[in-house]
Amino acid sequence: MLNRRAHIGTLLMVLGTLVLVVTGLVSFHKFNLNSDSLQKNFREITSDSLTNHRIYLLGIKEIFSEAISKNKDSFDFENDFKNSIIVLAKEKRVSGQDTNIYAELALGHFTLTSQNGKYNLLASSVSDKNSVEYNSIKYAYSLEVVFTKDKVLSVNTLSG
Repeated sequence: MLNRRAHIGTLLMVLGTLVLVVTGLVSFHKFNLNSDSLQKNFREITSDSLTNHRIYLLGIKEIFSEAISKNKDSFDFENDFKNSIIVLAKEKRVSGQDTNIYAELALGHFTLTSQNGKYNLLASSVSDKNSVEYNSIKYAYSLEVVFTKDKVLSVNTLSG
């Protein structure tokens, strides 16, 4: 009976400890919910970015195929092909796109070389950008297109 005041202090320490533990558990749970949301955003942004990149490369293949078919019988294939690429890229270039691939081609920022009937077009400083909420992804690369007077052989991206 003489030591009751000591039990009050012990009881307050136990209650204080329980409050701290519950607060810690609640904060861990909230952080876990936030990290799930962030992971979802990252998955969404990478998936969208990859899909858009593939669509842009298909568009490039389509432009090159059209330019080849227009100029396959031309006497000055290289110059006529370059001009066709510039015109077709200007048509595909739209404001608000998340890539500068068509702008680079439309402005003629590429090199065209030929060797043994194969042509190689290289455009540097090409990039795709995608964003979801506050997160964004930018993929910078060089575009390489290998083709002949008959068809497109490959459309490649060179990292760097």
